[in-house]
Amino acid sequence: MIVSTEKEYTFTVVTSDILTANYESTASKTIVVWQSGYGQVIQRGEYASRDEITAPATIPSKTGYTATAWKVSVEEIQTRIINGEKLITVEPDYKLDESKEFTITVTNGTLNKTEGKYKMNDLVIATADTKKGQTFSYWKDGKNNILGYHPVYSFYATQNYAIEAVYDEAVTVKGTASIVQVVRDTDASKISFVAMLTVPEGCTIESGGVLVTTDESTASDLTKENATLVRGMSYNGTALRYTWTVKSPDTDKVFYVRPFVIYKDANGVLQEVLGTVEMQNVSGTATLGVTGSNETPVK
Repeated sequence: MIVSTEKEYTFTVVTSDILTANYESTASKTIVVWQSGYGQVIQRGEYASRDEITAPATIPSKTGYTATAWKVSVEEIQTRIINGEKLITVEPDYKLDESKEFTITVTNGTLNKTEGKYKMNDLVIATADTKKGQTFSYWKDGKNNILGYHPVYSFYATQNYAIEAVYDEAVTVKGTASIVQVVRDTDASKISFVAMLTVPEGCTIESGGVLVTTDESTASDLTKENATLVRGMSYNGTALRYTWTVKSPDTDKVFYVRPFVIYKDANGVLQEVLGTVEMQNVSGTATLGVTGSNETPVK
């Protein structure tokens, strides 16, 4: 994952990791980097003008989009090398899937589209009703995950979704970390976990992502110390949607995925929230074939 393009990089430690500084070539060769839509390095190489260049055969997927090609062809790369460029970054060209329409339903609130119909990645704005004699507490989804504590809740449509505004419940206001969507691509043997990470007003996210293991014995108490993988990113804001995708030819292999968010509270104190572990596999048999309320059905 590309974490910064500045020479000085400041971040909050969340796990053991390796950072590598990369440089533009000052020699006769050019560095070419192919990366995903999420900033992950897929392939990197150094080439002279006469060298053979082969782009990655597989274009990384991105939730809600279809990958069509690399934005810069091999021929264009060769021309730019001849013209003297020393660093070339190539990203996928994605086409938004506008054929899908999703129904968003809200209880105790109103939406910015009265009919509740949204296209892929349309902005959804839900506003909690004002109830006489009642105080708004939080938003929750169909799995009873707390989504946020502000009366106005915004997100992007990627699925049919149901949310509800809850009132007069005493809760500790803190960051939330939930797996809100699971997307399976059985043809490509891939599964994606979409985490929604939010913090209250006056707080700022430092980083967030997911913890992953395939070891059932550690899944019930999954932490950064015993996770097989820790995947995430630095961020500065109050809401972050993070997607982790894995290719698994063994479609019955179970992945245990736990979302996390690290943030500074209103007093500047660092806080960490771990969400509920989600257990899924590509075939959909990990949950006895039952599609969750916020899950994209198996193809």
